[in-house]
Amino acid sequence: MTLGASCPASPLLPPSIIDALRSSPARSGWPGPKTGVAPASSADSAWSYQLTARSERWLAPILNYRPDEAAAVLRRGGLCVLPTETVYGLAALAYDADAVRRVFEAKGRPSDNPLIVHLGEAAEADEVAHVTALGGDLLRAFAPGPLTVVLPARPGLPPAVTAGLGTVAVRVPSAPLARAVLRSTGPLVAPSANRSGRPSPTTWEAAAE
Repeated sequence: MTLGASCPASPLLPPSIIDALRSSPARSGWPGPKTGVAPASSADSAWSYQLTARSERWLAPILNYRPDEAAAVLRRGGLCVLPTETVYGLAALAYDADAVRRVFEAKGRPSDNPLIVHLGEAAEADEVAHVTALGGDLLRAFAPGPLTVVLPARPGLPPAVTAGLGTVAVRVPSAPLARAVLRSTGPLVAPSANRSGRPSPTTWEAAAE
């Protein structure tokens, strides 16, 4: 189950309407596709958004049941809130420099703070990094799961991802929805879905705020 994004041409909704959606009767159960919002207990939901060039406000969330909808948003350069086994992350394609920039803008994240690259499988680490013997052993032993390994970066990642460093942090989340999306999109950055300095969200309501 995934909360996918409106298309970029959709009108922005004011906060009062989004608040009304959050408190709608749909929270007592799943309505039909593209209506309502996810119940608070849903641990396998993602909220996807599209940022416009003229505004940092979110477009309205809509409900659907397919992880590939979130993947489609990401491939169009959008941002997506995905659950991991730790917190909810604000995801973007790791190789999309514009989308990565919008992650920093949306979070108010300092540019010298590098991002973790999320992978669908441990074997994919070689695509973004030179995997050392120790790094490979750690990934094989503990991935998927809440382990981040810092490795020498391969060329090609946007400089913002690594903050200009020669290393890149990689991890393989174990959350089923995140892995389903990653299998469709390839590497994603996904820092916690909160403004920098605020608590990291562990529920989709906290991420929506």
